Amino acid sequence: MKLLVTGGAGFIGSNFIRYMSMAYPEYTILNVDSLTYAGNLNNLNIVENSQNYHFL
Repeated sequence: MKLLVTGGAGFIGSNFIRYMSMAYPEYTILNVDSLTYAGNLNNLNIVENSQNYHFL
């Protein structure tokens, strides 16, 4: 399955991505975020090197 997450660098989005990547490692996750004041890529350090995670 493929997931598209908008706002994935924010608080809720990053927690959702971390949960989904650990609970369902077979899913491909595409994170789309404009990285405004609310987005922080440091929230996603755990999954940034995962094969199933991509940031746009």
